[in-house]
This record gives sequence, structure tokens and C-alpha cells, in this order.
Amino acid sequence: MPQQDLLPCDVYQITFPNWPQLHQAAKDRFGAVVLRQAQRDFFGAAPGRRGFTGLQQVDNTIAGFYVQEGLREGLEGNSPTELSPIANANFEKLFFAVVLDVGYVILQRRKLTGYVTMNYTVMVEEFKQMLFRAVQETGSQIAALRLEKFFRKRTQEEMRQFFFGAETSSVEVDDLYYKTVPDTIQLSNPDPLEEPLLKRIFNNDFQSLEQETFRAAPGKDLRKTKSAKAAAGAGTIKKVVNRLPGGGSDVILVEQDENVDVPIDDSKQYVSRDEVEALNAIINRRFKDRPTRQPVSREDLGPLFNQ
Repeated sequence: MPQQDLLPCDVYQITFPNWPQLHQAAKDRFGAVVLRQAQRDFFGAAPGRRGFTGLQQVDNTIAGFYVQEGLREGLEGNSPTELSPIANANFEKLFFAVVLDVGYVILQRRKLTGYVTMNYTVMVEEFKQMLFRAVQETGSQIAALRLEKFFRKRTQEEMRQFFFGAETSSVEVDDLYYKTVPDTIQLSNPDPLEEPLLKRIFNNDFQSLEQETFRAAPGKDLRKTKSAKAAAGAGTIKKVVNRLPGGGSDVILVEQDENVDVPIDDSKQYVSRDEVEALNAIINRRFKDRPTRQPVSREDLGPLFNQ
């Protein structure tokens, strides 16, 4: 089987235009232009050519690679004493995905060194310009496309859903001092005699504790421990680490710039359908408030970005 790397990616939101207010047909048109761009020759001239490649669409998500050419520093000569610096043209790629219905853009985060004409920041800005070019090709009058890091502040209800809803290897809980375990948290099997006793014990402990971090042994699940369940129910959860099916982990912070680790075979030049489906599963889990896709009829396909 091909080796799948977990690629660290940042999550952006399209904040201009107002993506939630756009008609679904406009979003579909934008997606069609992005796919079409991957079938063309590169934009620009050497050594700054760039474009999309290896795209795959599953439902509302288009994923693939953004590639860009730059001049890389090197040396040449006939002997070690006759070396001189040169710059060779070379392509680099970033994994990306566009989630059409909600306007999320997922972009690989990586180090990029040794280039004369290119670095990671330059690649990100040129990638954004490629997306804006796709907007322009829809025929819209939109003058700019703005992407901003997706910052999220989660409620404690959301954090507890992450803790209790999936296999958990670590949890960090604050504000435990003089808190009590709620009646809704079941610590025992349940045992009607053991349950109130356990809660009294933990409530007494919380009269001396402010913060606690729990880490499970390899292969174990904190949801099966009474102490972690009691603390997660009583205090303020700051961080949850869930184990992902098939390996890897998902770090959830109560306040964070959203980022995800995406399982992608980075050795090939295309993204498979299975990989996009795995990404969709991550998106649906991490962004539970994602709206349901609305059907589009032929009558909807009008002046798309002006609706």
C-alpha cells in the first residue's frame, strides 16, 4: 500500500465575498473553474510557473496540489576549488482543498528553504491569487478574494462532545477548584450505591485541585477512567486529544486557529477519491455546524456571483 503522510494543514475561511450568502450555483461554478484550471498549461513564465494538478472532487470538496516553480540555490564546477553558485529551476507543491459549501480552504503548512525567488509565504500568496483568478473566470464583478485563518472558540458542550464522542488519549481540564461532578455524568456501571460515593470523593478532591492533565497509556481510552470523566464533567476543558481511526491524533483546543492533519500520499502527483473522502470525514467531525448542501436546479444557473 502507498505510504500516507499526515500533512499538517491550516484552515482558512473565505471572508470576502460573504460566502454563506452566495447561492449554491455560484459556488458550484467556482468549483468547476478550479477543476478546469488543472487541465490547462501553467500560468506565468519560467521560472515562476504555477498551477493546480491532480485534483479530485467528492461532494462539495475539491482537493489536489498547488505547484509553483522557483529558482533554487546550488553550486557547479569541475573541481571542489572551482565551484560557483547557480540557481536551478525547480517545482514545489502544496496540498490544498476547497470546501465549496462553507468556503473553507485547507492548505498544507511546510518549511521551504534554499530558493532565491520563492518561499512558503510567496507560495501561499500566489495560491490565493490562483483562487481569485478562478473567481474572475466565473464572470463575476467581485474585486477581491479574502482568506483569513479560521479562528474558533468552542463552548464547553462542544469540548465535551469531543472528549466523550471519540477515543481520547489526553485531556487538559482547568477551573476544577470547588467544582462538583454533574448528575448527568455517569461514573459507575451504573451502581446506585457506588455512584454518589464516587462523586463525593471527586468533589472532595476538587476542593484542593485547580487544574489536571490526564494522559492515557498506549492503546487506552480516557473515557473509560472515572477520574478523567469526573474532571471533564466538572471543570473547563482546555484541550482534548482524540485518536483517529487508522492512526494519528486530532488535537482540539478550546481556542485555536483551526488546523488539521490530512492523510495524503505525498509521493504521487494526484489525490485519490479515498483520500478526499477521508478528508471529508475529518471536516464533518471537526466542523459539526457545517450546513447541509442545498439542491441546485437548472433555473438556478444564472448570473452566479450576482445573486
